[in-house]
Amino acid sequence: MGADGRIYVIGGKLDSGELNVVEAYNVRAQTWTTLVPMPTARYGLASAAGPDGRIYVMGG
Repeated sequence: MGADGRIYVIGGKLDSGELNVVEAYNVRAQTWTTLVPMPTARYGLASAAGPDGRIYVMGG
């Protein structure tokens, strides 16, 4: 869960290929929000929250 209380879903894979999707789930409001997509689609990635509040995605 992010520092803002949201759970993030990043990338993934469908039969048609890798995804560049970024979505956030607000636990309190129980709602999903589609965010700005990644510039490159990724699958099998790793991510980490930086001290600046950004989420860094590597690999895939």
